Amino acid sequence: MSDITKQVRKEIHDTLDKGLIVDQDEIAAAIISARPDIRGNDAEFYRLFAFEHARDVARSCIKKAKVADLDPDLQLTLPGFDHLQKAYFVRRGRRNLLVPVDQCTDIELLARASEYEEMAKGCRAHAREIREYVAARAGQAA
Repeated sequence: MSDITKQVRKEIHDTLDKGLIVDQDEIAAAIISARPDIRGNDAEFYRLFAFEHARDVARSCIKKAKVADLDPDLQLTLPGFDHLQKAYFVRRGRRNLLVPVDQCTDIELLARASEYEEMAKGCRAHAREIREYVAARAGQAA
């Protein structure tokens, strides 16, 4: 894991720990501001590309983020629930965010529920195909 990825994960963890929404652009800005010593005629060029790279890393970490991945000691689910996470990836406008569940809108949460239902359909179809394949293979061996 790169130093940038480690720093992004730490920024995500710290932000969630404060109960705040994680914004990829804010994470990228924090990464860049921690490395201000860019000099010379091309400094602005390098700052821009560094910001773009930091934002890409932040976007990737946010989209893949599971609270337990950020800190193994953290509980992924809300107390009293078996699956409800403490935070979800949400796209608001053009912004990729990791939003604490209590700050997600009903529409965002219901959209996530629909995504999980669609994923479940795909998983059931996949399981069915595996069983059909095993049955067909067993029939050929007989």
